[in-house]
Amino acid sequence: MIKLQDFARQMGVTDRAIQKHLKNCEADLQGHFERKGPNGTWLDDYAQTFIQERMKQQPVVVYDDSASELVDANRKLEQENKELQKKLIEAYELLTAAKEQQLRLQGELTEQKLIAAKADAAELALTDARERAETAEAVAKTYEQERDRERARAEKVEAELETLKKRGFWARVFNKQ
Repeated sequence: MIKLQDFARQMGVTDRAIQKHLKNCEADLQGHFERKGPNGTWLDDYAQTFIQERMKQQPVVVYDDSASELVDANRKLEQENKELQKKLIEAYELLTAAKEQQLRLQGELTEQKLIAAKADAAELALTDARERAETAEAVAKTYEQERDRERARAEKVEAELETLKKRGFWARVFNKQ
């Protein structure tokens, strides 16, 4: 058995806090505490353990002289927390905007790649067309050279015919028949 005041000191709370637990849990603690006189309440081991467990579930906050400093510090921390939350929201908004811009730029890059691919395809087609044109020009030159040779042969044959006409070759050939 321990005196209520000594138990309260051990627990680091006021006598009133222990008395409150006794009153609230009187039915559960029936026969585990005794009141001897106006200020003499005694608790057995079961009552002590029971109250300790209750205090763990419902902690009692005891304020001393430094409590106002702690309350002020807590308020200051709460204000800093709010400011940090605002900054976090702003940072998230900036991040979202940056991601949107990145997506837009990726879209533009994709468009530019498509345009570049089309330009490359057009350049290949142009190169192919130029090669075909060069081939066609070479073929045309070959035909022109062949035509020029044929003209030269025709002119030579014509000249020979003229020469033969002048010599009267045809007249002799036709007269013999």
